[in-house]
Amino acid sequence: MYARIITSQTQPGKTDEATRIWNESVVPILRQQKGFVGAYMVGDRASGKGVVMTLWESEDDARAIDTSGVYQRSIALFAQVLAGPPTREQYEVLVKV
Repeated sequence: MYARIITSQTQPGKTDEATRIWNESVVPILRQQKGFVGAYMVGDRASGKGVVMTLWESEDDARAIDTSGVYQRSIALFAQVLAGPPTREQYEVLVKV
């Protein structure tokens, strides 16, 4: 299993809007992707910092959202609420409890 970690910063007061966009627009897209296992979105309302972790069956499945354009289209949905471009990393899940 592989995890993709995306860290972002919302503009002041935009955390609820970012959460709405995630739930209404991004989650349905992710559920349609091959190998999608699940996701978590966590954040700090006071600072606006947020972290999304998506889980994928394989490394190829995790990387496919880049080559298919899904990542780029999803990030574009947040253009009006993010304070800057998000960062992303990918890891192999070594232990699952």
